[in-house]
Amino acid sequence: MERRRRCADWGLTTDWRGLSTNGTPYSVSCAPGTACSTDVRGVILDTTNNTWYYETAFDGDINGQFGSVVFDDILHTAVLTPILFDVPAHGLTFDPFTNDIIFSSQNVIDQFNPVTGTIVSTLNGPGNFDQSAVDGKGHLFVASNSGFLEFADYRATGLIGTPTFTASPFLAPALDDIAPLSGLGGGGQVPEPSSILLFGTALAVVGYRLRKRAA
Repeated sequence: MERRRRCADWGLTTDWRGLSTNGTPYSVSCAPGTACSTDVRGVILDTTNNTWYYETAFDGDINGQFGSVVFDDILHTAVLTPILFDVPAHGLTFDPFTNDIIFSSQNVIDQFNPVTGTIVSTLNGPGNFDQSAVDGKGHLFVASNSGFLEFADYRATGLIGTPTFTASPFLAPALDDIAPLSGLGGGGQVPEPSSILLFGTALAVVGYRLRKRAA
C-alpha cells in the first residue's frame, strides 16, 4: 500500500495517478509564492483546527515535506502550503490526546505542534518506520518494515520523546500499517482476524513488559 494511504478513510486516495476523492481526480498545486513537491503520499485531518495536512516522503526517506492542504470540492483542486522541509513525514497520524500531528519514516518519529508550527518532540527506534496509530489516551504504535512495533506511553508528559515506557517487540516481517485506533477512521470497522491476532500479540508483549517493570 505504498501509495494508498490512510486518507482513504475520508474517501481520499493517493496513488501513482495523483490525488483523488471518491474517484474524482484533484489538481494538486503549490500555494502562490511557495515552492513545494506535489507528489503527495498521504493526508490527515486535524479535527481540532479542521485543517488538512499532507506529506511527501517516500517510504524510508527523511527528506520529505510536510504542510497544510486546502481542498476545493467544486473546482476539484488541492493547494499545498509547505511548513517543514527535510522531515521524516511518511506515516501521518493526528493525535487527539495532544492535538499534535505525528509523522514517521526511517528510524525517526516526530511530533508536530500545529499551534507553534514546530517539531516539539522526537523518538527514535528500530526502523524502517512506516504507518502509525494512537489510541487518544497517550499511547503510540508505529509499524516498522523490519517487523518491529514501536510502542510509547507518553500520557504523563504529552511528548513522545520523553515517554514513561517504551517497547519494540518483533511481530512479523515487513509490517507497514496499523488500523486507526481513534478519531475518524478509528471506529465502525471490522478488522481482519489476522490483524486482531497480530495486534493482540503486540498488546500482550507490551502488557507483560509493563507488569514486569512494575513488579
